[in-house]
Amino acid sequence: MKKLVLTSLFAMFAVSSVQAANVISNNPLYRPAEGHFYNVTDATTYTGIGDDFRDWIFATKLGYGITDRLFLALNTDVSMYLPEDADNETDWHNFGGELNFRGIDDANWKMDVYGKINVYGSDWYDEDLNMYHWTIGTRGGYVANDWTLAAMAEYTYHNTEAFNWNDEFYKNHNWTFGLDGQYLMNENWNITAGLRYYVIEDYSDDDPITGLLGVNYNFDSTKFIGVYTERQLNADSNDDMYKWGMKFGIDF
Repeated sequence: MKKLVLTSLFAMFAVSSVQAANVISNNPLYRPAEGHFYNVTDATTYTGIGDDFRDWIFATKLGYGITDRLFLALNTDVSMYLPEDADNETDWHNFGGELNFRGIDDANWKMDVYGKINVYGSDWYDEDLNMYHWTIGTRGGYVANDWTLAAMAEYTYHNTEAFNWNDEFYKNHNWTFGLDGQYLMNENWNITAGLRYYVIEDYSDDDPITGLLGVNYNFDSTKFIGVYTERQLNADSNDDMYKWGMKFGIDF
């Protein structure tokens, strides 16, 4: 009887651990379990460059867990450019996909590798006007009971035609390096923060460094809402620009 009780308790703990690892909470190392979908939708605006416009971007990402280690995701966004002296403009200017594989899935240590493609332009569905961003990357880190720390690195190649690798009109390469963290205050509230360093080919200014800070609230283990702000840390004071946003995530 004692052995049966201990076995049952161990099984309950194991199930709880698996569920906790897949709680959608804006954790940088979250991924959907096998057979699960997830969606994250956010709205973002920029302020600080001037008072004559507000540029809103509404983005959404939908993913599916093919297995516990492999998921596929699609993403798209719509922008609204609102200058005071012009008609409102709305552009559907991005569509992309990602394939993500978890190479290391230890109790605490996690590591993912992924490939992405994004097609940009106000008429991205017109082949002659497409801009293609091809990305390979990796993200990994440590997940503890109440905090997560993860590092990432991405390489992106840009061109204006899908298979024209010698396009001189719009072609460059860039790297992105990042660090993300999350701290759980309780079962509902958590804080996230991050840094990004962009190394951009032929960029005339200093390579941008941005910082991000956010607060998230979990309704339960399958739904959260968050607010965040982001700023370029090495910008001149005259070019101060803040990014403000909110997001909603669901696992189902």
